[in-house]
Amino acid sequence: MSHWADSYAKQLNRKHPEKTTFVCASGITPSGKVHFGNFREFITIEILARALRATGVSVRHIHIWDDFDAFRKIPPYVNALYEEHLRKPLDGIPSPVTGYNSYAEAHEKPVEQILQGVGVHPEYIYQSAYYRQSTYAELIRVALQHRAQLREILNRYRTTDLPEDWWPITVYSEFSEKDTTEIVEWDNKWGIVYRCDSSGTVYTIPDIRKTDRVKLLWRIDWPMRWSYFDVTAEASGKDHFSKGGSFESGGCISREVFDRDAPFGFQFDFVGIKGISGKMSSSEGMVVTLEDVLQVYQPEVIRYMFVRSRPNSEFVVSFDLDTLKIYEDYDRCARYAHRIDECSEERAEKESCIWKYSQIDESTTKLPYSIPFRHLCNLLQIHDLNIQHLLDHLDIEADDSDFLVSRAQCAKHWLQKYAPPDFVFSLGSVDDVLPTLPPEIHSAVMAFARILEDEADGLVTKRYTELLHRISADCEVPIKQLCVGLYQYLIGRDQGPRLAGFMELLGKEKILTLLQRAE
Repeated sequence: MSHWADSYAKQLNRKHPEKTTFVCASGITPSGKVHFGNFREFITIEILARALRATGVSVRHIHIWDDFDAFRKIPPYVNALYEEHLRKPLDGIPSPVTGYNSYAEAHEKPVEQILQGVGVHPEYIYQSAYYRQSTYAELIRVALQHRAQLREILNRYRTTDLPEDWWPITVYSEFSEKDTTEIVEWDNKWGIVYRCDSSGTVYTIPDIRKTDRVKLLWRIDWPMRWSYFDVTAEASGKDHFSKGGSFESGGCISREVFDRDAPFGFQFDFVGIKGISGKMSSSEGMVVTLEDVLQVYQPEVIRYMFVRSRPNSEFVVSFDLDTLKIYEDYDRCARYAHRIDECSEERAEKESCIWKYSQIDESTTKLPYSIPFRHLCNLLQIHDLNIQHLLDHLDIEADDSDFLVSRAQCAKHWLQKYAPPDFVFSLGSVDDVLPTLPPEIHSAVMAFARILEDEADGLVTKRYTELLHRISADCEVPIKQLCVGLYQYLIGRDQGPRLAGFMELLGKEKILTLLQRAE
């Protein structure tokens, strides 16, 4: 079974055998913080672009920022004083934070920068620049010439018809800078007359080839840009692909007005978030962004979640204990892809393709040195979350440390912010007040310490298990109670990581140091 991106690439090559360059497009309105769900639009097209390039064709991946759209709603994190800017174009509103030239740029530039870290490098198209430079004037005129036809097409998908005085364009007022205007007349050439609702004044735009105020309505703008940029493929949210949705009407407009077939379109589903209750507040505008997810998941693992799922499949990104499973799934994929774990050849080929598309760099082939996420969390806590101390303990080559450091930083952040309390621990210290255990449990723990002293260094999990059962039998103390006693003296809790494996990580010397405090 081929990967979905490879399958789509083959379809496109069959449909356009004459093409040598394919244009893959995505687009978002920067009306607020770009949340993690929006990332699916970027990554889905980036994966398809990689698959197409692998077939030998040239690919242009464009991302269109709809920053000439009107500002329609004030996000919770933006000052309420921004109400005066409602209905103005996003590129013409002051930035809510310092360092950016406009409201739109404040939401575009941070995303553009962070996308580089996950291997997404599109060519950015700013609609504000194209509209303000009248780049689309010829196509706007085409829309005006087909005004009646556009209205008829849109009415096919509406329950109530558009009014007779409907126009396919909107105008930002010379007086208010807002799109609260109505078209009065078009001279059938290049001139537009409109009325500003705020001032009541009628204004004339003599030539739409020389204005920065006219914009196509979105349902017309989308098929127009397919024509202008010669878009071959574009993915969008499933709401756009519903029956009678914007992609269906856009296809008719593209064919009947702009004389061009619609691009290859496919939908993507929603991405859910789980395990952040109490961590972020929607009332304060704290949406989950790609930056938030990168604090817990490595870029390759984030890509993996999208690569392994078909675009029209919904999935959940977890911040709770399921985080461990997602990392385990990624590591298993890597082992299958590199033939480390045994599996069928068909499975190995499938996982190899998924692993390849999960990498930040298309040329990556080497499997980096790594440690399972769960194991790494335990190691970090043993080393007081000090990543450098952990690296020194592991004594690995510097060239092999980058991937591990990236994973360790994610593990540390997860432990500090999202890990369930039962998963978090810290080793005891000389200053701790030790718990009082029942005499028989205390005696069994001390017996374990004495027998451990006589053992050689470098004990493995199996040997620790044998010793635990031996002391349990000799002291006639249930194994569960013995483990509770050891946990209490080691980490001050009744439970923790699997004890025998945990003691192998700690090592004989550290265990004895902690237990001897209770003598």
